Amino acid sequence: MKSIYVIFMILYLDLIAFTIILPLFPSIIEFYDNKEQTSTTKDGSLRQIHDCMEWFKTTLGMPDRRRYNNVLVGGILGSIFSLLQFICSPTIGFLSDVLGRKKVLVFSMLGTLTSYFIWWKSETFTLFLVSRIVGGLLKGSVTIATTMMSDVTNKENRGKGMAFIGLGFSLGFITGPMIGAYFVSKAKVDTLTHAFALPAQVAMVIQLVALLATVFLLDETIGEKKEFDVKALISKIWSYTNPISLLWGGKSSGKSSKTLHQFTIINFIYLLIFSGLEFTLTFVTHERFNFTSMQQGKLFLFAGIIMMLVQGGYVRRMKHRNEKKIAIQGMFAMIPAMITIAFASTVRYTYIALALYSFGAGTVVPCLTALFSQHSENINSGENIGIFRSAGALARAIAPFVTCTLYWSLGSVSCYLIGAGLFILPLFLLSRVSVESEEEKKSK
Repeated sequence: MKSIYVIFMILYLDLIAFTIILPLFPSIIEFYDNKEQTSTTKDGSLRQIHDCMEWFKTTLGMPDRRRYNNVLVGGILGSIFSLLQFICSPTIGFLSDVLGRKKVLVFSMLGTLTSYFIWWKSETFTLFLVSRIVGGLLKGSVTIATTMMSDVTNKENRGKGMAFIGLGFSLGFITGPMIGAYFVSKAKVDTLTHAFALPAQVAMVIQLVALLATVFLLDETIGEKKEFDVKALISKIWSYTNPISLLWGGKSSGKSSKTLHQFTIINFIYLLIFSGLEFTLTFVTHERFNFTSMQQGKLFLFAGIIMMLVQGGYVRRMKHRNEKKIAIQGMFAMIPAMITIAFASTVRYTYIALALYSFGAGTVVPCLTALFSQHSENINSGENIGIFRSAGALARAIAPFVTCTLYWSLGSVSCYLIGAGLFILPLFLLSRVSVESEEEKKSK
């Protein structure tokens, strides 16, 4: 149990640092956009993005959607970060099987710390973009923490272990956004660039504490390591970063490869829909209600508290073999949540929708991860979970750009109604997956 709590604590600290920036995104992008329009010195990367949007609008004969331009810029940033996560997740998972979980986790945290330092120094949009690229390439803490939790739990209590991972996410989403919003609101400076320096510094300090805890408190959890083979590593990286091979090649290792592949596909489709809508939520509230960073932080606080209650009081206590049932409940809750957000004209209705959304967010991914890890052989768990998370990262890489493009071209109402209808697909696929163990199948 000690290892479970240490892993939980490290992941929680890491996620606090990671989520500090979330409620600040609309304001950060708005700042760089205003600076681009008023400054005589143009930022090359932001200028190119705006030029592409104008070309796209003119080519398709679309109406002027300039007020949604920042939403699309945010979607591009989100897609770049997740695309890099998609590339590095299987590599990090494979290296943790070979070199050990702890060593790879320490290296990853050092990379994340570097990305926060660059954010701190980001006087231009280009430098801010560099910070997101470095973070996307080197952040592997969630993949490794999930794998380590799988190492220290057995199949009977793995669902509870994954609930701790989910609880870490919930607490991180409660604490981090409020910290970011608080320090921005208290900044006594005129320029927003300097106002964002303090949250970046706080993220660095918290990440450093997580790094020190990893070095001095965390024990290595892997017993049997794989032999290092450069050719095998290159082959697997190519295989698992090739979307066609990853999603349709059925490459997961172990006896239950078919079942693992089914869960990978379901996770991909669910996150493709969910993460895009999740990413645009702060832009919806900024557009409709002119939410400040502090109000955005309170939004994350509300969602995080509900997710924490769901994961700590419901998911953590679920019985073995109930993971599929709870995941289905969570997916179903997403449909009325997105419909309500689509038509929410008041803050009250937005919070009602957010309550349903938070139930789904707090149940689906932890339960799918638990189901996946239960069917994965221990010696390949780092690689397999890396594949599982890589597919999720691919979905998160595609989703922000696609959803924000939909938002930009059709508006928020149509965007969320389409998303609500699409949740039927992963719900249907999960309902048809058999989660019986090999022993249960043989006994029939």
